[in-house]
Amino acid sequence: MRRHSLIKKVSTGSSLPEEDRVSGVSVAQAQRDRAAVHRESGPDPLAEYQAFKAKLEIDRDRLDVAVMEQPQIFDEVGERHVKACDLRDGAKTRLAVKDSELAVTHRARLEKAGAKSTDSIVNDHVLLDPDRKACNDIYVRAKHAADMWGKLRESYEQRMRMLHELVSLHATGYFNTQSMGGPQNVVRDALADSARRKLEENRKARRGA
Repeated sequence: MRRHSLIKKVSTGSSLPEEDRVSGVSVAQAQRDRAAVHRESGPDPLAEYQAFKAKLEIDRDRLDVAVMEQPQIFDEVGERHVKACDLRDGAKTRLAVKDSELAVTHRARLEKAGAKSTDSIVNDHVLLDPDRKACNDIYVRAKHAADMWGKLRESYEQRMRMLHELVSLHATGYFNTQSMGGPQNVVRDALADSARRKLEENRKARRGA
């Protein structure tokens, strides 16, 4: 019961004056740090992410537009992925620093109160600290954003390869054969087979280059 009461007092910090914070980090400074972390984490990337994801779809009747816009979109997605990774790494570093500062603070408080200050007990206090929770929440969000942009970047790499294949098929007249029907089925199938063979030959040539 005594330990539970102590944890509550330490986690809120309301029962001790600012000068008793052994780490030297005042309440006001902790609040400023938390606000800075929130600002650096940037806006919610979901809307922008969804906009780029919608552009993954390829319209085979507008391959020229898709080919021209692919490099720019891929570059923009890549830049956002890099930025998201930087924010994630920064948030992870701040979380590690905060853990160290809080460990010093809570260990000193426990010792001053005459309570046990084993690593396990100190860690429990650190995990319950609201400043630590704020930093951890931001890190989790930043990591999720970096993972999303990374997957989207990979999708655009696949889109680039798919565009190459579609352009090759278009050059052989493959898509024109798809509109043929009725008595022209034999011609359509023959042209389609020819297009597939030519595409396969191009693939082998690229692998051998």
